[in-house]
Amino acid sequence: MNRSSPAVVVTFLIGAILVTDACGSSESTGSTSAGACQRACTRCGGDFCVDCAGTSDRYRDDYETVLYSCVNEADGCSAAAWSACSVQAAAGAPRRAADDAYRGACLTKRSDCESQGINFADDYCLGSSFLSEAWLQRANDCIAKSCADVSTCLRDIFR
Repeated sequence: MNRSSPAVVVTFLIGAILVTDACGSSESTGSTSAGACQRACTRCGGDFCVDCAGTSDRYRDDYETVLYSCVNEADGCSAAAWSACSVQAAAGAPRRAADDAYRGACLTKRSDCESQGINFADDYCLGSSFLSEAWLQRANDCIAKSCADVSTCLRDIFR
């Protein structure tokens, strides 16, 4: 089993999120996080800009607040700025007891699935600290699924 530190995993997952989608725009939902997302995206387009309303639903407010503030204050506009800001924001989203419970249950499920010859990345078990409560619950729902379905379900959560 790969035993990367949670900070490294979160950085990797967030970096993957930032570089995998095309940039776009979304309509304002009126929420503070979506508005902050749009302001940051107006200054510096990035992958979070594809769907600011969806992004504000998926990620914790304390993560988003630091992320968008950092992007707005960055010296330049680039994927590297978004990535550096996401690392800074991840540090501002401390692990919750629910993250630790999820991690343990997920790693147990991963071991059970490995014994059946079905594997999924342990990164899916280690990077929950930036997810909102609702999305963390979705991740927990995924690990209750069969080994055949858990990887696809978690990949949709951590995309």
